Amino acid sequence: MKKTTIVSWLSLVFSIIPIFIFIAMLGGRDISEVMLFLPLVIAITLALIGITRKNEKNIIPIMSLIVSIGVGAFIFLIIVVSGMSQPT
Repeated sequence: MKKTTIVSWLSLVFSIIPIFIFIAMLGGRDISEVMLFLPLVIAITLALIGITRKNEKNIIPIMSLIVSIGVGAFIFLIIVVSGMSQPT
């Protein structure tokens, strides 16, 4: 019987954490980009582990993977666009 394990829930939590870190960065906190993208890498890794397990339900790891890629792309887009106005 397939069930949802802690790997799925951790991947979902780690995919949401960068949203709060990014909001803190916009608020003026001095946080490095490594601390911003590290939870995304962990979330994608855990989601892929959850998807490949045979006794794991796939719905939460797939949602986590979609959220992680979406959040990462959005944050990357904001960083790139904000750097476009900088003088060279």
